Amino acid sequence: MKRLTARIDNGLGDYDEICFINPNDPEGAYSLDDIVRHGSYETKLAIAERLAAYEDTGLTPEQVQELKEKQIPKPPEYEYIPQYKYASPTAICPICKGIVESPLMNDDYCRDCGQAIDWE
Repeated sequence: MKRLTARIDNGLGDYDEICFINPNDPEGAYSLDDIVRHGSYETKLAIAERLAAYEDTGLTPEQVQELKEKQIPKPPEYEYIPQYKYASPTAICPICKGIVESPLMNDDYCRDCGQAIDWE
C-alpha cells in the first residue's frame, strides 16, 4: 500500500508532525495546515477517499495490526491430546490453541482464529 502520510520529527516529542506526501511534487511533503490552505481539490479528495475506505472496514488500527500479524506464518505447537485414540502429537495453533490439520489437508490457516501456519 502506498502511504499518503509520514511522521516527521519536529523536535516536540509526542507532538511529531504528520505530513502528507505528494510524490509528484519536488517539495515532497506538506503539513495538514498546508493542505487545507493551499492543497488542490484532488489532493484533499484523495486523502478523504483513503480515510473513508479505511473507516468503511469498521476496524480499529489495533485490529488492522492484529490481522497483519496473523498473516505472518508461525509454526504449530504439538501436544498429546489424551482423548484422541492414537497417541501421536497433534498440531495446535500457537495463538488460539485450536487444533490445526496437517499441510496435506491444505490447512495453511487456523480455522478458529485465522493465524497463518508454517508447516516447515
